[in-house]
Amino acid sequence: MKSAKENKIDWIFIISLASILIVAFTTFQTFVIFRDNTLWVIHTHKVQESLESLLSHLKDAETGQRGYLITGEDSYLEPFNISLSNIDKELSFLKELTSDNPVQQNKFPSLEILISSKISELNKTINLRRKSGFKAAQEVVLTHQGKLEMDEIRKILKNMKNEENSLLIGRVEAEMQSYYIYFILATVLFVTLLISFFFIKKYFKLNNSRQEYLDLKQ
Repeated sequence: MKSAKENKIDWIFIISLASILIVAFTTFQTFVIFRDNTLWVIHTHKVQESLESLLSHLKDAETGQRGYLITGEDSYLEPFNISLSNIDKELSFLKELTSDNPVQQNKFPSLEILISSKISELNKTINLRRKSGFKAAQEVVLTHQGKLEMDEIRKILKNMKNEENSLLIGRVEAEMQSYYIYFILATVLFVTLLISFFFIKKYFKLNNSRQEYLDLKQ
């Protein structure tokens, strides 16, 4: 029959194992939360980069159009055409990235109409320059339709970026909080393992001594 001391050691062994499992599980859960928060921060940065890229492609298209209107040289149309392709790809990518955010998604109908209208204006001036000369294209440019559309596009993209900045503040805060909790729990787990190792070692040592005692009695 086990002594009171031996029973106490057995309970300490069981509690030690249970503590390791509980702390390890909690630490893992916290790590998952920290990982998810980090992924959301990365996601927000991707949206911001996409917004910047979309505006950059639109500016490149304007630059190509302007160069062609001034010079009439087809070499300026190559970067213009590349920019149009990039605009379509970036707009689709941005829409996919923000599919989780209804606030951002609501801005796309207006944004897509403005971008389509802007591209039509760019193509119209290029075609007029090619067929009717600089003066005809200049008259369309001087209506300032393209500038007004570009200003509206910038406004929408700025609002979308502000929305992402607001989300980023909350997500970075959540990431840091989950990191600190994870760090604390990981430290607790390490200490628990050390303490448990001491008691488990003592437990097996006591069991071996007890077995040796029983063997001698036999």
